[in-house]
Amino acid sequence: MKLEHFDEVFEWAQHTDPSIKWGDARLRDGLLMDIGLASTDMKRIAACKKAITNNSIKKELNFWTEHLKKKSQK
Repeated sequence: MKLEHFDEVFEWAQHTDPSIKWGDARLRDGLLMDIGLASTDMKRIAACKKAITNNSIKKELNFWTEHLKKKSQK
């Protein structure tokens, strides 16, 4: 994801109605997870994780950050 668009998309996702369901989770959490997974910037991924309310979705971003850490160590 181009970095100049991340903030715009992040703000848009945060302002999505949190009551809209997306399967077993909320649409808002799913959007935040998607943009977090599209990023390689740890600060931005952390911002997405902080904004997500569903713990299962937060764990997905934890796996992604661990993958990025391992990849950067090689």
